[in-house]
Amino acid sequence: MNSSDDSASMTVALRRVVVPSRTVVLACGGFLDQWADLGKPLSARAMRAADAGGAHLQDWLAEAVAVPAGPGALTVTARTRPGTYEAIDTIATLEIELNLPWSAVSAGEEPVVLGDLPVDPSGMVIGDAVALDSWVGFLPAARSVDGLADLRIWGKGDEEAWAHFGRCQPFRGGWFRGSLTESARRWAC
Repeated sequence: MNSSDDSASMTVALRRVVVPSRTVVLACGGFLDQWADLGKPLSARAMRAADAGGAHLQDWLAEAVAVPAGPGALTVTARTRPGTYEAIDTIATLEIELNLPWSAVSAGEEPVVLGDLPVDPSGMVIGDAVALDSWVGFLPAARSVDGLADLRIWGKGDEEAWAHFGRCQPFRGGWFRGSLTESARRWAC
């Protein structure tokens, strides 16, 4: 839905995320794989922050926000607003249902500001603190935890990308999973 016609913002359900560590992290994607190299892994820092009720984390250019979470799948929603430069909806705020009573997170009734995250050209990631430690990043050297590449094409231009890359490798629900060598060969078509 395009709200550039000055209509009110709307709330959109994005996805659900499961966090077995009971710590959910919203992080800048560009330096997500650098936390351990800068000191302690992201999970150790995030879980310590969550134990204290949540916090903004920053080390050099790596930034994240970590908060405690309850059991089960957490619903992620976004409030949109009209885009400034294009006539499309843009995300104004993200909300994550923590599956916890608010008293477990804050003594007050109002939302708690944990910090600001910059707009990261590599995107933002929401996930489990421990799972995000296995992120291998966007560095030039092909790296993978399990030897396979995961690619998800979604968002602006996705239909054009599917049309182009679909001739190289059929997608299942927009996902491709294959060896790093095979991925590089197929996506270079």
